[in-house]
Amino acid sequence: MALGAITLKSASVYGAQHAIIVKADVSGLIDGPVYLRGRPAFDTLTNTLSIKNLDFDTANGGLLSKSTGAVWHDGLRKLLESMLTIRLGDDIAKLPQAIQKAYEEGGPGEKTDLGIKVFRFLPQKIAIRPDGIQALIKVESIVGVKVKQL
Repeated sequence: MALGAITLKSASVYGAQHAIIVKADVSGLIDGPVYLRGRPAFDTLTNTLSIKNLDFDTANGGLLSKSTGAVWHDGLRKLLESMLTIRLGDDIAKLPQAIQKAYEEGGPGEKTDLGIKVFRFLPQKIAIRPDGIQALIKVESIVGVKVKQL
């Protein structure tokens, strides 16, 4: 993808300590890799996982001087942020139905009905690993169980 004087050829993402690292291979005004660093965040209103505060890493050194980099810094950052945004709303909305279906198909579902009235998905902590992101999730729910037969 072209960003004026810079073309983004490829990008890779990996975890490092408390941040997500994005290695972007670019050509044009600058040839070679540039590195950006950011933190994953989960927006509970939109059920979206994104990388916040994505900015160029100090490992880029003198490549990113203010005079040469100002033209393309914001464009590349915004492009990568949009590519690293994962909308989970539909998947989360399907969880109560999946739970109910699994319950109905299991042993207890033969004699009881399960009704999930409220289902709140609340990520508590996000851990960054070299091979992915792990999240500790709290689920708050109101469930009704109706006995069909004893």
